[in-house]
Amino acid sequence: MVYPCFRYALEAGLADRADNKVYSYSDSYQVTYISRNPDNEELRASVMNEFDHCSYSNRITIDGLHQDNFRVYI
Repeated sequence: MVYPCFRYALEAGLADRADNKVYSYSDSYQVTYISRNPDNEELRASVMNEFDHCSYSNRITIDGLHQDNFRVYI
């Protein structure tokens, strides 16, 4: 991979139910921004503003790579 980069994976979605039926379903993606730069405040704000249904999960640092994880519902 060339850094910085985004990595994403489809995960279990969010289903709204009523009367024993699913009336609304949203796909869920785990989106990870990977960078060698530890300062990503502007990126976090940009991602959070770009998607209506997005939450910041956490940050992990492994082998000098900083990973910011987001959950995005589409």
